[in-house]
Amino acid sequence: DVTGVQTCALPISPEAPPEDKLQLAFDASAKEQHEKGKAVFANRCASCHGDHGEGKAGLGPNFTDNCYLHGGKLANLYTTIRNGVSGKAMPAWGGQLKGEEIQQAAFYVRSLRGTNAPGGQPCQGTPVND
Repeated sequence: DVTGVQTCALPISPEAPPEDKLQLAFDASAKEQHEKGKAVFANRCASCHGDHGEGKAGLGPNFTDNCYLHGGKLANLYTTIRNGVSGKAMPAWGGQLKGEEIQQAAFYVRSLRGTNAPGGQPCQGTPVND
């Protein structure tokens, strides 16, 4: 239930590649990108978002439902990972990860949508269907 939950789509970073370029890069090497993104996620994201992307109460939202706080497009995910979220627990990884690693993490997070991991946190944000 998203009643009363405020959502916003963060402005897309000028450093974020265009959506079509992100998708083409992903399609060209989907399996490799997925595995590399999974490794970035395990090392940098799982402590707050759970090993399977199910989210952790008070730390990070569930990525396995179809809800997003800051937009569900690859470019939105890239921007959120790179710049973080001011005033929230989400750090800016842009100073610690290469652009390619951020892109891989965004691909992996997007791949989790709709997997509905057991024990997932409730929907936060806006449901997306694209």
